[in-house]
Amino acid sequence: FISCSTFDELRLTVLRRLNYSHELCYIFKSLLNDRNPKLALETIRVLCEHMEEETIRDFLNDSIQRFPIYDSTRYRHLIKMYLLIAHKFLYLFEPICSVVFDNFFKIEFHFPSSLELLSLLIRLNSTYCDERIIRILEDHLKLHSTIMILRSSLDLLLSVIHHTSIPLSKQLLNQLFDVSRYAEDKELQLRLYIVFSFLSDIIADRVEH
Repeated sequence: FISCSTFDELRLTVLRRLNYSHELCYIFKSLLNDRNPKLALETIRVLCEHMEEETIRDFLNDSIQRFPIYDSTRYRHLIKMYLLIAHKFLYLFEPICSVVFDNFFKIEFHFPSSLELLSLLIRLNSTYCDERIIRILEDHLKLHSTIMILRSSLDLLLSVIHHTSIPLSKQLLNQLFDVSRYAEDKELQLRLYIVFSFLSDIIADRVEH
């Protein structure tokens, strides 16, 4: 029924009411590439919850090779699925890190989910992260960006500062100061405080040496 019905909300309701068991894994696997992104996202959530690691690994390895770089609607939903996986099985990204970074560096506009995923991947393995990450931050850490974009950008900046030796550009630092002058959101203020604390420690360390 879930695979054949054209009533997407009903399909999603039925999926959520299923009592999952490993015997149903093959059915859930077939829904990972469903036309309805909500259904696909719910499917990966269930598979993560029930520790279906092999199925999730196969999905990751396959989907990253066919990543729709130039289709923002498709990659936005796919990245949401990746983010769910990363919060549960971050290590599964280790073998494909180079491909993920390469794909993400080609994306012109990032959503909060992709910025958050990048910050997690840098913590996992920063080897494949380079100066292109600074350009992403310059494009998104701007005064008129949405609160969610700014929060995720600051999380990404923290990962870059903490886990790489990539130098921050003067443009990025100027944008950071601009954002800090007008930030009213409490979570944003907290992130800014942490970022500036890290930066002051780095500057102090360099002065001492």
